[in-house]
Amino acid sequence: MTAVDLEWSAALPAIGLDELNTFAERLIRVDRKYLVRADDIPEIIASVPGPSVLDVAGARSTQYVSTYFDTPDFESYHRAGRCRRRRYKVRTRRYESGDEFLEVKWKDGRGMTHKVRRPWCGTEPAEEAHSFISQVLAGAGVLCRVEELRPSLRTSYRRSTVLMAEENARATIDFNLVCESPTGHVILDRFAIIETKAGARLTSLDRQLHRHGHRALKMSKYGVGMAATVPGLPPEKWSRTLRQLIGSKNS
Repeated sequence: MTAVDLEWSAALPAIGLDELNTFAERLIRVDRKYLVRADDIPEIIASVPGPSVLDVAGARSTQYVSTYFDTPDFESYHRAGRCRRRRYKVRTRRYESGDEFLEVKWKDGRGMTHKVRRPWCGTEPAEEAHSFISQVLAGAGVLCRVEELRPSLRTSYRRSTVLMAEENARATIDFNLVCESPTGHVILDRFAIIETKAGARLTSLDRQLHRHGHRALKMSKYGVGMAATVPGLPPEKWSRTLRQLIGSKNS
């Protein structure tokens, strides 16, 4: 992270992971995503009442590495890109601590995001992972050709997490995004991605972002990363976001 990134996070009270999850685990939530230049973050965060920041062993940001899985015809990508009601994502996520999980996410008919996960060691037999994914998605009423899933994109970035305890809400701030597929890679490091995770009502951070001229947009690390690295793949609903991200590289 840059010096300015460290400055804003160092100024906030610290909170531990257990306390964060007590207030706002938010495995079922409404996600709102914003692209913000890193230099604008200190002013925006300073205008939010009473935030605290996740601190793990003295670190206020951590590295995330995710591997996404999709079918050969990119069913997961296209369902999300075309706003299908029963869309899903399957990924593994490895934290800087060494912990790793297999995660299944989907959106229900009300637009709420759900996530279920289990520990992952990287060598789990395929049939056990397939069984877990099938059970989760079947329970959600989501069809998926689980046996055809294969690694399609790897992302890495640094993340800080902010808690708004009085609102039972949290937000993540992601920096230095790198996306790599079997056909290409891209570094998207001019913007931070702020994602609020709350209920149906806007958080104080959403409102401050609006006051600073930012509006929630269609942003998916998987969607943007795939569109940027797979030649000929239609950008679907992420075309505007992709232009903003890629265009910023030349500004």
